[in-house]
Amino acid sequence: MIAIIRADGTAERRQLDAMRARAAEKNADIELAVKDIMDHVRMEGFPAVERYSLQFDHSAPYELSKEQLDEAYSLCPPELAAALEHAARNIWDYNEKLLRIREQIQERQQPRRQKEAAVSI
Repeated sequence: MIAIIRADGTAERRQLDAMRARAAEKNADIELAVKDIMDHVRMEGFPAVERYSLQFDHSAPYELSKEQLDEAYSLCPPELAAALEHAARNIWDYNEKLLRIREQIQERQQPRRQKEAAVSI
């Protein structure tokens, strides 16, 4: 059922606040689940990857040989191969930028953390 909200300056604000709270709660649940999975993969390695692949994908992970990759690449139309290579470069560049931004943020937070640690002692 769709709720009807009168735009009176407060009702819609309450509704938006409630929606944001629900979204934040769901995001926290998702982040906790993802952190748990990442921790297991870090600690257990491939066995954890295999377990989660079976759980979520209903298929065991497998590795392709270089020969299989080369064969698949040779069967790929040139336009598709070029598009995939372009997409890969874009993804690589984007993640490189994210890493630099993350490092900058961590560098800015480092003095603050040291100061907070000194104050808490």
